[in-house]
Amino acid sequence: MKRKKWTEAEEETLISAYSELVSSCGGISQLRTREKKFQPIADRVNSLHHLRDATAFPFRWSWRDVSIKIQNMRHQYLGVKLKLPSPSSAAEGPDWDHALHLWPNFLRYKAVFGDIDPHPSPFSSSPASAYASAASDDGRVESLGMMVAELGEVLVGREESRREREDCDREGRYQRRREIEALTAMVPSEEEERRQLWRRREERREEEEMEWREKMLEMQMEHEKQVMQMHAEACQVQMQMLGIVVRLVCQFLSPTASSGAGGSDAGINGLQHHVMHNLQQQQQPQSPGSLVGDNVKNDVHSGEDYL
Repeated sequence: MKRKKWTEAEEETLISAYSELVSSCGGISQLRTREKKFQPIADRVNSLHHLRDATAFPFRWSWRDVSIKIQNMRHQYLGVKLKLPSPSSAAEGPDWDHALHLWPNFLRYKAVFGDIDPHPSPFSSSPASAYASAASDDGRVESLGMMVAELGEVLVGREESRREREDCDREGRYQRRREIEALTAMVPSEEEERRQLWRRREERREEEEMEWREKMLEMQMEHEKQVMQMHAEACQVQMQMLGIVVRLVCQFLSPTASSGAGGSDAGINGLQHHVMHNLQQQQQPQSPGSLVGDNVKNDVHSGEDYL
């Protein structure tokens, strides 16, 4: 996480807004909570910088950030003032030139946070300065009260910072727990995806097997059809050969073969015509009812021709 850092322009706007709030008839003392004190200042800084140019001013400041920055500014101012040498006499004031040398913005912060004397002068034991000592005691008490108040604000700020860190740590732990739960939930989902993938592969394999079986069945039926066709052609060829053999036998066994040449040729031609006619009738499809009658007639004619 990138650490937030204030720019010079944002610090200038922050100190100006805080100075206006302090100088507005004690307006900041009338606000009871730190959120009510510093939320308007945070809104003003964000509106003048972050909302106008988010690239140059990438951070959006909250009232907690403003409160911590104001405390840091006050501590920085007190730290510079502690580095100033204590005046040798009451009439002499602090060396402001040396303060400006240490920090150029010292007078600006002095006008905002007030002139706090970090070096209280020792009590004078002379009777002539008793009244002056009593008068200066009030100032010291007031300055001590302001320092105590500032220390209280510092402690409050540290407590709030500690709470913020605890909140961030708690949120980080919650986020890590959510991530672990999400990873844990992803394991069953991956297992389910693997099961679905395996199931789809099995279904695809079964579909391919069914398609292969259908193709094999079609090929088998086509093969049987071709075999039956070849068998029918072979039967037809056998019938033709049988017809030729019967023709030859009839030619040689016919009684008209011993007669003259003319009679012989006529007998052979008649027998050939009769045999071919019988073969054609056998090859034609016949109804079951006409099988008996046709066979009887054919036998009668064959007997007459033979006689």
